[in-house]
Amino acid sequence: MDCNYREILSEQEHSFLLQTRAFMEREIAPFAEQIDRDDDVPVEVFEALKPYLYLTVPKEYGGEGHEEIYDCIAVQELGAVCPALVTYLEVAQLFGRALMISGTEEQKHRYLPRFGQGKVGAYALTDLTPGSDPASMTTVAHREGEGWRIRGTKRFITFADIADMMVVFARTPDEGGVSAFVIERPYEGIEFIRRNEWSGLRGHKAWEFSLDVYTDQIVGRPGDGLSLALKVLNFTRTSLACGHVGLATSALDLAIRFAQERVVGGQPIFRHQSISYAIVEAKARVEGARLLAYRAARMSERGVDHRAETSMAKFAAAEALIEAASTANRVLGGYACNLDTPAERYLRDAFTWVAAHGTIEIQKMTVSRSLFSSR
Repeated sequence: MDCNYREILSEQEHSFLLQTRAFMEREIAPFAEQIDRDDDVPVEVFEALKPYLYLTVPKEYGGEGHEEIYDCIAVQELGAVCPALVTYLEVAQLFGRALMISGTEEQKHRYLPRFGQGKVGAYALTDLTPGSDPASMTTVAHREGEGWRIRGTKRFITFADIADMMVVFARTPDEGGVSAFVIERPYEGIEFIRRNEWSGLRGHKAWEFSLDVYTDQIVGRPGDGLSLALKVLNFTRTSLACGHVGLATSALDLAIRFAQERVVGGQPIFRHQSISYAIVEAKARVEGARLLAYRAARMSERGVDHRAETSMAKFAAAEALIEAASTANRVLGGYACNLDTPAERYLRDAFTWVAAHGTIEIQKMTVSRSLFSSR
């Protein structure tokens, strides 16, 4: 079965896919087991991935200037070998997209070229309130002199410990609504409280920290932060869906190999429909989710509203990932939890990952609103 998608990608995009797949398999995949075991990422792995941090940043700001499908392909192929590291690309996309949507020209020229210099960005949206209800966040910002004083606590902030710059969201009660700001190293007034640890995506480091910081860098207008956050997620959920598809593909590839090699009663177990049909059905859902994600990316590239399509791709990919990882573990039977195979890691990673950027239910709620408001 052809998994190169040459029929739906341009020649340049298809070439990028093949190059990226070869790179991820050669340079990143050999570290996946170690990263999961040690819950830490070697410095050389971060260095290897830095060229993928600015694929869609416009050329005038030091980026590659590619369309969104390039981010989707990169995240898909990285997700296939080490999904914990997708978060490293995600935070760059989140930070960069916020600046590209609402930043001033001065801010874009000041911050975006830093990705090309190997700098890392972070995105501090979630605080002690539910992540799916950012309007109720407790982090607040008040005017102070020519800028703003931000006080509060943030949590689940990915790679905040190595970030050189960070978009921070806070309620601005004097102005109304939520606003977005940029802070940068040295982070005077930030105190790391603890690392948030996970059973899956090990090596991905997210942090809880308190902050009492001053900045004169507001992104967009005061009170427009919530709208900005949702617009940013509308882009990053698309590539994240492709990451889910990447891991789901690896899980099914493992199941297919095992079903071909495992012989019971004189024949490989894929000859049994209970095995082969389960894999086939999971594969169909994965490929359907991939097409939904690619379509959402194409709509974005053409400037067409794609909020519902992106959320549809995201929940479809999340459900396909859970089914693929679960199917792989069932097919492998007693071998699934044997550490000689990555099956149990795929399952841990899948369940840890699917709620990122909004749960399956939040995505369905978004689609439902669009579907029924258009009737």
